[in-house]
Amino acid sequence: MRHSFLLIALFPSVVSAIAQGFADPRDGQVYPTVVIGGVEWFARNLDYALPGTEENIPDSITCTDWGRTYDRAGSRIACPDGWRLPTRADWAALDTTDIFGLLDTLCWANAELHTNSTGLTLVPSGFKHKKAYWNRYLSGAIWFDDPEDPDSNWHLHMHGSNASFTHYLHDHKEKIKVRRFAVRCVRPADPQR
Repeated sequence: MRHSFLLIALFPSVVSAIAQGFADPRDGQVYPTVVIGGVEWFARNLDYALPGTEENIPDSITCTDWGRTYDRAGSRIACPDGWRLPTRADWAALDTTDIFGLLDTLCWANAELHTNSTGLTLVPSGFKHKKAYWNRYLSGAIWFDDPEDPDSNWHLHMHGSNASFTHYLHDHKEKIKVRRFAVRCVRPADPQR
């Protein structure tokens, strides 16, 4: 019994996720949420219509819930009050789990290894570069933030089983005004919610 407790204490993000939900008071949309490693995550991409955003409309009846794409400035103000963009520390807690446990099982072009065991349901909504969407069904991209570097352009690229590398989190030091990525909002988990 003591060994089980130690394992959970050392690797809290491996513990089963807890499903919850959140209704955005700005437009009434309801987002499923999941708690992993002490952080509550939106379990689908944000779909709040800020000026300058646009719907990421997939061309499949199976995959219809891909939210909107946001430019860098929009991503920083898109989350509802009390929520924020994820940071590298938030990702570090997730990255200790199996990446395939974070990925949707229906929409990826090659999802044979994907389990979505955490319920986070990261989807291959691609990203927008200039005027075109790229890599739908093959990859996805989500904005991240660095509170200590307001000029950062951190974002996560996910490829799942579609490439020799499954994902990478990185920063473009140059401005990437021509790109639009999805947003997932996070907040500290509260056991009283």
